[in-house]
Amino acid sequence: MAAAKCEGNSFWDEIEHLTTILRRENRTKQISRLGGERNPPCKDTSRPEVIKKIEFFIEGLLIKLGQNNLPDIQFKNRCSWANVTFEEDVGVGMNKNASETSVKLNASYSVQKYAITLKILRIAYGLLQENVYSTKRDIFYNDVPFFGSQTIVDRAVDDISCMFDVPRHSLHILACSKGYVSGQLSFREHDGNFINCSGNPNGIVIPSHVHGIYDICSDAKAILVVEKDATYQRLLDDNILEKLKPIIMITGKGFPDLNTRLLVKRLWENLEIPVLALVDADPHGVEIMCVYRFGSMSQSYDADNLTVSCMRWIGVLPSDLERLSIDQEAQIPLTEQDRRKISYLLDRPYLKAHGSMQQELLVMLNTGYKAEMQALSGISTGFLTDVFLPIKIKHGKWI
Repeated sequence: MAAAKCEGNSFWDEIEHLTTILRRENRTKQISRLGGERNPPCKDTSRPEVIKKIEFFIEGLLIKLGQNNLPDIQFKNRCSWANVTFEEDVGVGMNKNASETSVKLNASYSVQKYAITLKILRIAYGLLQENVYSTKRDIFYNDVPFFGSQTIVDRAVDDISCMFDVPRHSLHILACSKGYVSGQLSFREHDGNFINCSGNPNGIVIPSHVHGIYDICSDAKAILVVEKDATYQRLLDDNILEKLKPIIMITGKGFPDLNTRLLVKRLWENLEIPVLALVDADPHGVEIMCVYRFGSMSQSYDADNLTVSCMRWIGVLPSDLERLSIDQEAQIPLTEQDRRKISYLLDRPYLKAHGSMQQELLVMLNTGYKAEMQALSGISTGFLTDVFLPIKIKHGKWI
């Protein structure tokens, strides 16, 4: 499909109509989000405030020790669906009265976690005092024998963020990014470095300090979030940024890291343009789309900074496979694990509120097949870029 075919006003009519609706809904949601059952938003907190939070916390531990008591550390339980509430405008957010777990000094099973928590607090306190940042990876590799694994560090940092009700970056602890962004977008990083994504044909790695970016500029009509790196690269090779110009394209390279999710949310907040998800027509792809759109249980305490409830699922829908007469040989039979995943997804609160998404999962269950985006190339090599996406965008075929 030639780029000229996307230049007329009629091509973007449905996108512009959706933009108007989303912006109006966003204004209404901002007014109505007062109150509710979930925790107050996990807002960016100033450096002095976080320093005081850490000092107050440590002071409390010392007071109890001075009274010959072994102080426990209380963490909100981020591993229970009973602790979260689904709200359409926010996604999966943590309840105000979420249950907690205790980390005790006199229990052998939790002594290590206690020590790790205090060490990371000490590191965060030093970073805040010096007003510098570090990555979770650097923290781990500075003392591998003590921490044991990167996962332990990651979990401890998130637990501390949740406990203090602050975003992770407010502790001055960042994560290395794996996602990429390309297209009609420019911004400045927190250190003033200017980034022009349109000048990098293969895209750029998403910054580690997404909260620190500023001067975000774009004339894009929409943001296309692509599940897999292979598809993202294929779309770039097929010149999608020119054929569907002006758009922004992002990939989390599979299950998205927090920086990818943060960037998608930042762009929506700043640009207020439609965000379209392109994922495989399989349970894993649907779950990834849901994480972007509705959030996750483990990060429910930071839902306001991560979920993009305005996201629309442009494809590949399970119903697309039948509509396009995709050869069954290009599809993959569902496994028992796939069926369990579908049942698990259908039981989640956000899908119960979205009948059209439920219906797509039921289509997958009933046919007994799933498919990757590459299955569309069986129709023609450039079908995804030249036909599928342009038609979906022009006619507003998303859910």
